[in-house]
Amino acid sequence: MRAPPNWKKRSVNAALAERLQDRRHWQRDVLLGLQDELQKLTRVTAKVLMQDLKTLREKGGVFRLPEGLGGDESLAVTVAVQKLQSRTPADDLRALVGDFVNFCGFAIAGAVVQHKGGPPYVLENVLMRLDTELGHRYEHLVEQLGVHIRRNEEPNRGPWHGQIRLG
Repeated sequence: MRAPPNWKKRSVNAALAERLQDRRHWQRDVLLGLQDELQKLTRVTAKVLMQDLKTLREKGGVFRLPEGLGGDESLAVTVAVQKLQSRTPADDLRALVGDFVNFCGFAIAGAVVQHKGGPPYVLENVLMRLDTELGHRYEHLVEQLGVHIRRNEEPNRGPWHGQIRLG
């Protein structure tokens, strides 16, 4: 029995389509994982800001965080976000995630250090502004992440459309 004349071409196209589908699934998993870890980072950062604000209002200053708040949890979620960020092929999304991670680091530690010697009302205003900005930045980042997730799910689209090479 003789094979159809285009069987090799169809076989290569089928392999290419399967590989593209696998990449889409992998990328979707990365983006959804990134979305989950960004939510955790946002929660950790907000908890630290709220604890600092509470301590400032009750004691007139900011001191060490209570055990279990910030520290190891913050570091673990930051590392998880950065790991997923490095796997994201979209430059614009990687840059947004990097800016968000830097902002969270500043919000958790840098802002308090920068304003610790000043009057409590100044630090209180800074902490409240950081909390508001955290929400806005997170909302924008998740919106952009959603765009990338949806784009990745479109047929014949995604970050690698037209860029897959076999071999």
